[in-house]
Amino acid sequence: TSLWCPPDVYVQDGTPCKDMICINGTCTSISLPNYDHNVTKCHVRGVCNNHKNCHCRYGWVPPYCEWEGFGGSIDSGPPPATEIFWRAKVGVAPLRLLLLCIFGVTLIIFCKCETINYLLQSTPSSKVFSSSGRKMVSEHLAWVSH
Repeated sequence: TSLWCPPDVYVQDGTPCKDMICINGTCTSISLPNYDHNVTKCHVRGVCNNHKNCHCRYGWVPPYCEWEGFGGSIDSGPPPATEIFWRAKVGVAPLRLLLLCIFGVTLIIFCKCETINYLLQSTPSSKVFSSSGRKMVSEHLAWVSH
């Protein structure tokens, strides 16, 4: 008995469906003549192609989709360079955001330290107190008015 593979999505030949595989949009028994490829060979990271080799999804390297890589198959090769470039660029975006946040925090800390240093250096550090304390106030007011 043949069941239809899900009609609402594009399904490549060799995609597992239940304990069978899709071939020409039909869920077909794995025990087909001329089809002796084990679907577990691709480690659920790719599909079997018509050459009985794994076509690995992006992120996994052929021939068995066991190691990280750019996808593709030994028959058709890796995906086009533009696809690799855009996927790599998207993968770098979170790293750029993290570096931007670190730079921003560092800049804020630096500015605050500079402000604190300026304030500490601009206030007179030693004052002579008179017994009544009036001399201190008058010297401070004279210093501020300059």
